Amino acid sequence: MITAGSVEAADDRLARGVRAFLQAHEDAWNAADAKAMFDWATADVHWVNVVGMHWRGRAEVEAAHRVYFDIMFKGVPLKLVEVERLTPLAPEVAVCVACWRVGAYRTPGGQLRPEALNRMSFTLVGPPEALRMAHVANIEVVAEAQVHDPLRGRRG
Repeated sequence: MITAGSVEAADDRLARGVRAFLQAHEDAWNAADAKAMFDWATADVHWVNVVGMHWRGRAEVEAAHRVYFDIMFKGVPLKLVEVERLTPLAPEVAVCVACWRVGAYRTPGGQLRPEALNRMSFTLVGPPEALRMAHVANIEVVAEAQVHDPLRGRRG
């Protein structure tokens, strides 16, 4: 959901475009469809994944996701929790910070990762009706660390 507090000078058209983009992203993930996920990407998209891997260009980003869907993410649910911030930076450029719930999965090394929250920062380009991701950084929210956030409870 995009809350009133999450939108900084964003218009309704942009908020609707972001909602459509995020829904398409969620639907493609839940279908384990890497092609559909990255139909919404620029050709030169950059993706920094949850463990710091950096993939460059749509072909590379899509290929990496296809491999990981095959070995560990197929059937792992993704659900949008909240859009924490939507900030227009320039005409046809915006940054969106979204929080997702990701189901449990087993890493390629065999470690079981429990269900967790992930925070993703998207740099989106294009008109609101045809947004494309140009850069994504995906960070797991480490629950144990959140209690030590010096600003916890101070944000409106």
